[in-house]
Amino acid sequence: MRRGLVLLAGVSFAMSGCSGTQADDTPLTQVLALNEEITVGNPQNNAADPFFKVSPGGEVFLGWTEDNKGEADGRNALIASWNTARKQLSEPRRINNNPGEVNPAGGDNRPKLTIGSDGSVAAIFATPFPVYHTGYIQVAHAEKGKAFSPSSTLNDDGRAVAHAFPNISTSPDGRVYATWIDGRNRTEAVPRDDPQAMMNMSSQLFMAMSEDGGRTYGENYLISKAICACCVPNIVFLDGGKTIVVSHRFLDPDSVRNHVAIRSTDGGKTFSDPVTISDDGWVTGCPHAGISIASDSEDRIHGLWFTAGRTEEEAGIYYTFSEDGGKSFEPRQLVAKTPAKTVLHTQVITDKNDTVWVTWVNIEDERPQIFLAHRGHGKTEWSPTYQVSDATGNAVLPSLAVDAENVYVAWTEKKGEGSQVKLRWASLVGD
Repeated sequence: MRRGLVLLAGVSFAMSGCSGTQADDTPLTQVLALNEEITVGNPQNNAADPFFKVSPGGEVFLGWTEDNKGEADGRNALIASWNTARKQLSEPRRINNNPGEVNPAGGDNRPKLTIGSDGSVAAIFATPFPVYHTGYIQVAHAEKGKAFSPSSTLNDDGRAVAHAFPNISTSPDGRVYATWIDGRNRTEAVPRDDPQAMMNMSSQLFMAMSEDGGRTYGENYLISKAICACCVPNIVFLDGGKTIVVSHRFLDPDSVRNHVAIRSTDGGKTFSDPVTISDDGWVTGCPHAGISIASDSEDRIHGLWFTAGRTEEEAGIYYTFSEDGGKSFEPRQLVAKTPAKTVLHTQVITDKNDTVWVTWVNIEDERPQIFLAHRGHGKTEWSPTYQVSDATGNAVLPSLAVDAENVYVAWTEKKGEGSQVKLRWASLVGD
């Protein structure tokens, strides 16, 4: 892979071909310069698993997890909002009511959150696994700036089976949709020499919907079968919320794990059959790396993911988009070549000008590091690739956010047995 350009605080790197203005004719900064990184959370508690969410009003929130010290094993989930004027995070609030209630596995299984138009926060997380991949899905809610209510169990089967990898998002109409990978219908009696039977009894994708901003939820219902058991689903809304698109990793009878999209046009009550996003042919094991999807103002769906592919030469970070609401996707485009024998995470978002921002993990000098690039609306080429992390530790699990002025990148940095969450930001750039 071509070595990324390191972004240092106070140093600006001009990008070729950058010109233009925002839609409101406000001049754009023509260089990308990231501020010096800051450390998030308690440095003694091994912070990890950052997850951004931006409110409908443009306020940036960051969630993460930390070790629970003393009372019980496990992790706690925290949330703080970004103060643009002070360039710092607010005092964090703990999401989980019971100490150590959050699954320590992290990664794709980390807690998620969504923000309502009234500033309230709805959160979702998986509990620790007493036995491999057994646990519950928990939800919690907080009014704007207030403490979280005691969490409650979302999966309504009452069983500590394979409930994990949850996600949550708020529709433009204010409804909150939660989805997760569920093993309530799995059985150990499936014959191992029958691939079709194995596929039919694999994990499934369930959903629940809240009409009151995440304070209460309706019943659980099945939305897709034959799910790879360890890759987080993602949700986007089109047509002002009339159409819901959910991505997940499909498991076929030959154990191929391709990313797919399912669509609902009736408020999430029913979903279409899966549409393949990209036929990558990845078979080996459970990757724990779901595709990231995002929608823009013209209802395009953008996707970014890592695949090891059918051969080592195919391994890389790939991008695609859909212009028909997820009914079909364009052929994948290689963003960065990567090693095959690893698992790397990605995220894609769009800003108010429909610029596509992407971040991913790649290996640089034998260490995982965080990289960033962007592509302007209507463009076909990406900006230069920028290395965001400083190469002194192992940087993994990036998360992205944009508000009206800045792009934000957070990630987990591991050194030895410990970890920290790091955060950098930069002014948005033009095309």
